[in-house]
Amino acid sequence: MLAPIVLFVYKRLSHTRETLEAINRNHLADESELFIFSDAASTDENQKAVADVRSYIKDFSQNSNFKQVHIMNAEEHKGLSRSIISGVTQVINRFGKVIVLEDDIVTAHGFLKYMNQALDFYEENEMIWSISGCAFPLKALDDYSYDVYLNYRTSSWSWASWKNRWDRMDWDVSDFAEFKKDKKRIKEFCKGGEDLFQMLCRQMNGEIDSWAIRWCYQQYKEGMFTIYPRESFIVNIGFDGSGTHGKAAYEFASLRIERDYEFVHPELSLALMEEARKFNSVAIVQKIKNRLLRIVNDR
Repeated sequence: MLAPIVLFVYKRLSHTRETLEAINRNHLADESELFIFSDAASTDENQKAVADVRSYIKDFSQNSNFKQVHIMNAEEHKGLSRSIISGVTQVINRFGKVIVLEDDIVTAHGFLKYMNQALDFYEENEMIWSISGCAFPLKALDDYSYDVYLNYRTSSWSWASWKNRWDRMDWDVSDFAEFKKDKKRIKEFCKGGEDLFQMLCRQMNGEIDSWAIRWCYQQYKEGMFTIYPRESFIVNIGFDGSGTHGKAAYEFASLRIERDYEFVHPELSLALMEEARKFNSVAIVQKIKNRLLRIVNDR
């Protein structure tokens, strides 16, 4: 059985259109079910933008290539974290696995094939927490032998996982008081990027509302990894000047992936992980901060 795709949309019509047009062209779309969760407006000013998005997804559902499209329009504003947590829970409880997108992720034609094959291949591997459709531009990949690699860090830019992983989540991060005093554990957590602990602190201090940093922290606690492809199957179009971003996200995304991926159970590459840690600790840190701030401001 193919995994259902869950898409979260809000008020960005042009981004939603690009995202849906791309996933609609994917191989396996005609065999897949798509669930679209539309959040309600947070202010009167956002009412029209939300209505425009809802009008578009309704038309899309009637003319798409998907086996079936389900639309869930929230009656009250939830915000991104609550929308994702409740939406994913609803779908993953029914299907046992899920592929997740937000409204600014444009996918390559082979995205669904890659994600479904990875979900099947790694389902029984207790080392694997989730699957990423995004990849970082790491130079160490030039000398790397496999199509996929292990990463300490989860991805929110297109991901997939299983119910038995999702069910382990402690969304309250109930051990944070002890964790923040433990320098050894903090250092271990930050193997995925020195920005992680800072984001978790901001989450727990109520400065941001991020489901993703909590998802990442739970992966660390479980001692598990995320599978990344060596080439990115997605491009994030949220860095288009509509927020406070530049265009750097386009630099590490290519949608021209035509070959089949070979899945293996790779060993952890310390060279890859050190480069990934540095990549996520310098240039991208401010971009993530800006994105989180934009999400808070938008919602």
